Amino acid sequence: MVCEMAAIPGTLPTMGSFHLRFTPLGARLAALWGALWAIGWVLFKLPESWVPFLYRAAPGGMASYPLSDSLMFFPPGGGGTHIWQLLTGPLLYPPTALYGLVVTVLGLGFFGSTVERFLGRRRYLELWGVSLVGALIGASLLGFVQPQSGPFYGFAPVVLTLIVVHCMLTPEATVTFFMVVPVKMRYIAYGVSGLILARALGMFAAFGSGAVGGYELGGLVAGVVWWRYRDDLDPRAFRRRRKARTLLRAVERGVDDGPVYH
Repeated sequence: MVCEMAAIPGTLPTMGSFHLRFTPLGARLAALWGALWAIGWVLFKLPESWVPFLYRAAPGGMASYPLSDSLMFFPPGGGGTHIWQLLTGPLLYPPTALYGLVVTVLGLGFFGSTVERFLGRRRYLELWGVSLVGALIGASLLGFVQPQSGPFYGFAPVVLTLIVVHCMLTPEATVTFFMVVPVKMRYIAYGVSGLILARALGMFAAFGSGAVGGYELGGLVAGVVWWRYRDDLDPRAFRRRRKARTLLRAVERGVDDGPVYH
């Protein structure tokens, strides 16, 4: 897949293709989530008698269930919601979710490095935080409307945000799929956004059985809005604009300092 990036002054240099690359920060983030998954996988491979504190007794005399099932985020309305899931849900992948972890880490490698270099490390981390908070809010809001098919976990909403932002940095650049079909980057961003919206609305659920959750949609919307309007929403920007308007009014009114003698 070749990406012919249009050279835009002041934005990004010309690129020939998508490359799997990790910045030092991206590698540390991937390692963090990978280490948390590995710790969980090792612990839950141990016999239950060795680590009874990692299991909880199920009601009605049923078999106990792993504590990891209580660490993922269950949105309100479907049962099983706990306050600590707001922190543990985005941080943890369950032991059975290795495939999801690998896919999101690859997405981070393909799209995260470009966005990080464009935004800078601090704003890049802000984008992560805003997207994860938006994911929790989106899943919770839809959970109040209709019970969701959770649980939700991981940083997939961040990766989806990185894909859209990466494409919209150079929207007129062309990606050639299979060396035959040229597609502009902005259409890829629109397609990803439309797919996530359709999933949140339950368009792909069998027989219209309901939404699959707003976790991805909430994170994507929050991250893209922050990327697009961060400077306008910054309280310091409000103060600067207010000060500029005050100075402008003073200049327009003019100040009479009296006669000037030479």
